[in-house]
Amino acid sequence: MEARTPRQVKLARAMAIVLLASACGRSGGPTSTSTPGPITAPTRVEVATPTPAPAGPTPRASLEINLPSETENLPLDLVVIDAENIARLAPFRVLSAEDLPASISDAGLAYISPDEYELAAHLADGQLIVWNMASGAVSARDRTVSAPDPDGFRPALAISPAYDGYIATSTASPSQVGGGTTSAVMLWLPDFTEYRIKPLQGVIPIGELEGSSASITSLAFSPEGDLLAGAFSLGPAQSGLVRIWSVEDQTLIREIALEETASAVRFTLDGSLLVCATGQDLVYLDPSTGSETSRRSFDFPVAGHEISRGGAAMATWGEHVAVVETADLETTLEIPAIERMRQVELSADESLAVLADGDLLRFWDRSIGIEIARFRGPSDFLDVTVSDNGRIYATIDEQARVLLWGVRGGYELAEASAGISAANAGSLQRAAQLYVPGSYRSLFSGNSDWLAFGTYEGIYLVDLPSLQMRRFIPQSTGWDAVFGASADARWFAWVAETGVVKVWDLELDGLAHQITGLGDRICGRVQLTPHGEFLVTQCGYGVKLWDLTTGREIYAQDGVQQVHLSPDGSQLAFDFGLEVSIWDRNTRREVRRLTGFTTAAPVTTTKFSPSWNAMYWVARVGMQFVDVESGKWGPEVPFSWGEFSPSGDRIAAVEDGWTMASVGQVHLIDVQSGDSLAVFDHHEDAIVRSLAFSPDGRLLATALNGTIKIWDARSGEEVATLPNAGTVEAFSPDGRVLLTWSDAGVSEFWVVPIDAVSDSEEIGVATARSVGKIDSLELTEAATDAVFSPDQSNIAVSTASGAIWYWELADGQAIEGVGGHDDWIYHLAFQPAEDRLISVSKDGYFRQRYGPQSYGSGVHERVGELSALAFLPDGKSAVTGGQDGILRFRDLPHEGTARAIEAHPTWIWDIAVSPTEGLMATASADRSIKLWRLELDARGIYSATEVRTLTGHTATDYGVDFAPDGRTLASASWDGTVRLWDVSTGSELAVLKGHTDWVYDVAFSPDGGLLASSSADGTIRLWNPVTGEILGTLVGPGGGIRSVAFSPDGRTLVSASDDGEVTLWGVVP
Repeated sequence: MEARTPRQVKLARAMAIVLLASACGRSGGPTSTSTPGPITAPTRVEVATPTPAPAGPTPRASLEINLPSETENLPLDLVVIDAENIARLAPFRVLSAEDLPASISDAGLAYISPDEYELAAHLADGQLIVWNMASGAVSARDRTVSAPDPDGFRPALAISPAYDGYIATSTASPSQVGGGTTSAVMLWLPDFTEYRIKPLQGVIPIGELEGSSASITSLAFSPEGDLLAGAFSLGPAQSGLVRIWSVEDQTLIREIALEETASAVRFTLDGSLLVCATGQDLVYLDPSTGSETSRRSFDFPVAGHEISRGGAAMATWGEHVAVVETADLETTLEIPAIERMRQVELSADESLAVLADGDLLRFWDRSIGIEIARFRGPSDFLDVTVSDNGRIYATIDEQARVLLWGVRGGYELAEASAGISAANAGSLQRAAQLYVPGSYRSLFSGNSDWLAFGTYEGIYLVDLPSLQMRRFIPQSTGWDAVFGASADARWFAWVAETGVVKVWDLELDGLAHQITGLGDRICGRVQLTPHGEFLVTQCGYGVKLWDLTTGREIYAQDGVQQVHLSPDGSQLAFDFGLEVSIWDRNTRREVRRLTGFTTAAPVTTTKFSPSWNAMYWVARVGMQFVDVESGKWGPEVPFSWGEFSPSGDRIAAVEDGWTMASVGQVHLIDVQSGDSLAVFDHHEDAIVRSLAFSPDGRLLATALNGTIKIWDARSGEEVATLPNAGTVEAFSPDGRVLLTWSDAGVSEFWVVPIDAVSDSEEIGVATARSVGKIDSLELTEAATDAVFSPDQSNIAVSTASGAIWYWELADGQAIEGVGGHDDWIYHLAFQPAEDRLISVSKDGYFRQRYGPQSYGSGVHERVGELSALAFLPDGKSAVTGGQDGILRFRDLPHEGTARAIEAHPTWIWDIAVSPTEGLMATASADRSIKLWRLELDARGIYSATEVRTLTGHTATDYGVDFAPDGRTLASASWDGTVRLWDVSTGSELAVLKGHTDWVYDVAFSPDGGLLASSSADGTIRLWNPVTGEILGTLVGPGGGIRSVAFSPDGRTLVSASDDGEVTLWGVVP
């Protein structure tokens, strides 16, 4: 996913700007005498005034409301409010502030663009208050302006729709001359660089309005935000005035005199007309000339006019009636007031008309012309407004009480949802939405148990799959929240305030650490090592490493642009721009320096692959790869940014518009060669802004213009399209959820229903939690090993007595092989692409056979027990090991030893051969693993040269397996752990803990995306080898599980257990 950057806004002023000049008497007509333009609004229309009467049909809901707590958390499951769910509408939060007046006569409410996570209120006493809706806290307030007559002052309020727009409010103060009123409009400058609206104090009145009751009645910005219009009442004469100013240079560009008071102004959606309510008319004015283009008349004094967001409907109202119409005037809904009509709002989807009528909040369904809900408040409502996404209504009443209203969705992700794969991605469904106003970043926990959302006010931790709020973690840095989590999902770190980082223990649900002394620089990154022992902070260009067991700083580095932490937490990479220094945490020394990237353009970023095998530098349209271990430069490709696959061998790359050479496309690039492996094309003339790989790397999600496409990352085929889905955030680590971001603050959860899962899906990261038992074979003695034949038609099973069974999968029949061993068989192996089966036993024999009716011929070396074997790369040679620690190379079909090598001082328990690197690994009772370079002499006989020894296990090493790409080795030990090793360096990548007894066997899935381990504790654990996370636990029938193996197609898993059950596992509904 490409991270969303902080809001970029233009700060046009450092102080408040006062625009309005006084009205010096009535003007004889429009200031401009230009010829009126064409009439683009309806001509004069008479509308009869209905007699005030009860509102017709009984509403479906007519409820007294219960006021919520001021401290109640924001519900995150708010849905779009419509006619179907309106009966469930309820206030969920009271917004309060200190020293609010006990009562007010008027007020205005408006959501602040662009993200609507703040709400502004302008009160009749002159106050401007801005609340953050997520926290309910006051984020800005100005109390310096006092209205001379709070009961007569009209608190006009307008929000510029422009991204760098202003808040405009009316002000008024007693005149120093003649007892009149000095009025002005104040522009409040949003300062989004600090992620808050900052009111700038100071009012400079520059004119007076005639009469003590003269006032500004309404304000409105044009759709582009470049014009501001104001409506005036000129006092006892009851005449009116409209003024239009340029926002850019704060100059008056138009003044239009009216015969009657101007009570409201609104621009049409395209900005071509200004609609002014004056007397009983709506007057349509051309803002470029000031001329009247048309007029509509009503038989009631018009107090306000509103146009729906989509332009399909409009509302006009007076104190006793509201008229709601379609834009073409074909449908008119006349709604009498029950008490006093103060405001009419049209819902975001244009289906509802919402009326603030006395102490009633009334909802009318426009499509059927019926009032469908009515809610009674504690006092008269003064204003009502709805967020652009239609999820939150806000009201303010005469007691200065601001209420937020919503409908709870009650969302919950099903426990039984399936892992997302190429086979089922077409069944993805939008399962839930969470609305977190102001959210800009999300983070899944490593175990997919929770999800964090970052906002300016703090971090929301949401439990999965319940979607219930776990905790709100506040922060007060003046910036968006900065946070990170340990891979084991227990520790959560965040910048709590300037110079302070805190660490929360999610297991004990308490504060674990507090780090101070970070100075006053802005901290932009915090990272935790996998188990939370160490913390990395970056504040400005300074990086520090902290030991959380002592709370002490153990290293500091300045001049760093970015810092990266290796997956195991043992190394840090300091990006200095054109150089990257790799630093070892244990030795506290630099281990290598990556240099040589030369460019005339500035370096924009560096990024490491999840496995840390590769990284890239980017400068404008040049991306170049580097091998992290060797420092060797790789290919350069013409892309601007990209996301590595989990394995780090591929990258999904995007060109960001500098050359427009690959518009609408994502290229899958081989990191080693720079070759394009696939092109994922949206076929649109725009740039892909977000993408994400699934945890197993098999899927790629890309987003462009609101459409998300899911691709098979291996074949390049499109497997699903999600319309109106927004942008891609991430797949959950367990592969069961795709998180997307739609409109402001709304995150959506996409899942595959369990009934859409095919029983032939591959077992991988995405499906690991859906794996279950699909068949079994019951034997009367311990099953010691089980392996698939190359064609997957049968499974060969060895036993404690030395018998070998062939389990035919087509009909389920089990056939016992004739002849063979007479004691415990340790291991079996099928010859690649053949039906030859070899075996080694406690009886000291190495045997081979062709099917159940083939007598198991063999050779006895009289060297003790033979316990390990493997086929060699040529497919016709084998190697065995056993009790004496000697490797014996065998040229089949001959059964004798062709060459012997002393490998270990004691027992060799397992042998694995790399599929790609010409290497072999041996696991021994001496608590070591050895890597060997295989060599083939002129006679076609193998030998081996020791490359290195891997140590770390504290008990017998019993099992080994190479990943399919040969880069990683997994080992199983009687110390109860599984360890992952970097084959090229011999370094330990991870220690996987979870089993409670000896671990017998390990096996990678055919694509390397999953690792399985079996144990004496009777379970099989399924691991993500990239993150080390346990994705699933399969519980066997009872006894220890001796072996585990994947089928060649990766769709099934077989295990052999001490109680004699051979179990076939697969993805199940």
